[in-house]
Amino acid sequence: MSAKLQDDPDFIHNFKEFLGSSKKIRVLGEGADGVVTLYRHVPTSRFVAVKSISSTVKPRWKQTAMYNLKQEIKILDFLGMHPHIIKAVGWDIDILALALEYADQGTLYYYKRRVNSYVKKFPEVTMWKILLDVSQGISFLHQELGESVQLLHGDIKPDNFLVVGPRDVPGVPLIPTFKFADFGRMRVFDPKKPIPYMGTPEYAPPQEERKRGVTPAVDIWSIGSTLSEMAFTIMPNETDEQYIARHAKDPDAAPAGVEVTKFNLKTNQKVRDKVRFLKEALVRPLNASIEEQIRMGIPKDNVVEPYSDELQQWYQLCCTYNPEDRIQAEQLQNFLVPTATANVDVWARKWDLQYSENRKSIILHNARARSDHEFKTVPPQKSILTTDLGVAQKQPQQPQQPFSFDEGMEHLSIKNNKDDQEKAYSNG
Repeated sequence: MSAKLQDDPDFIHNFKEFLGSSKKIRVLGEGADGVVTLYRHVPTSRFVAVKSISSTVKPRWKQTAMYNLKQEIKILDFLGMHPHIIKAVGWDIDILALALEYADQGTLYYYKRRVNSYVKKFPEVTMWKILLDVSQGISFLHQELGESVQLLHGDIKPDNFLVVGPRDVPGVPLIPTFKFADFGRMRVFDPKKPIPYMGTPEYAPPQEERKRGVTPAVDIWSIGSTLSEMAFTIMPNETDEQYIARHAKDPDAAPAGVEVTKFNLKTNQKVRDKVRFLKEALVRPLNASIEEQIRMGIPKDNVVEPYSDELQQWYQLCCTYNPEDRIQAEQLQNFLVPTATANVDVWARKWDLQYSENRKSIILHNARARSDHEFKTVPPQKSILTTDLGVAQKQPQQPQQPFSFDEGMEHLSIKNNKDDQEKAYSNG
């Protein structure tokens, strides 16, 4: 396992005292499970992001939100430190607050908006960096405890990645660090005890797979869905028009007692809330031509120059419709990580921009009206995809003892308690 959080010199051992000496700066974001607020510790000028239950959470959702935040505290304590997992720096169970390292670039969703304010096409180098970091993070979650135990995130999407740039460097970093966040829906995978999918439906796999519950393959699909949104700036499932067209052919695709029209989908929130769970997942090739993108339902304002065939291959491996054929975390770690590392370097060289120390970050403030397809073509690189992923050699492992989250941390346990989960979600 990774190093314990309490051993980190940045860990806040007396969180109540720290919070009492801190000044509230602003709200960073708010979601279904709570609100994240930026605080500055006055004596040290240190910034932390504090997650707590929002006062605006509806009463019927409050118990679920409290349950999820408690779960997240326990999970982050258990996971410890990893470069691609957001780091908890303190918490207090009594006041139910969790302090996280401050991600200066915000969520991946807002980071993309900032990047797109400079260039229309989300840069290929950044797409490869996302794949590089996410592959290492998901490999840690799915494999760190061995084959017998897999931790499932359960709600992978742009809002649940945080982006950290280099310190004291102005502008928007092109190659920042991407970290998994929001672990309130994380569960231990047990094929004998299916866990209902509680994540965001727009990033979920096809309906039939969703019905079988959360599996490691669901996390992988959601990674591919995130890439799709980064590329085309639309949700990675059916558009309203595509759903209406399918509904016209299949009336069962509509919720009972609801008239599904384009007007209703635009103006009636209740209709939208019901339909979003019925929209089907889609695979939109990243290397599609502009004409093909329009045929796929992408608005004309969102079409971009095609991404590379190699990036498309990895996206396709994440979004294979048959979950048994979908790439796994072990293969991402063994094959994609070295490929993505090389491609980050190759595509970074195509950007004629100002490099920071050690070329770990490129600043976008001089990149207006330029995109990577305008640069000279780089000679083709030998792709690690030529390796047969299906015959990846597994390293022999020592027999493992039965796993329990209680071991060594009696005060914090995140065992899957079916009664607690059902109670929490039934109150939602």
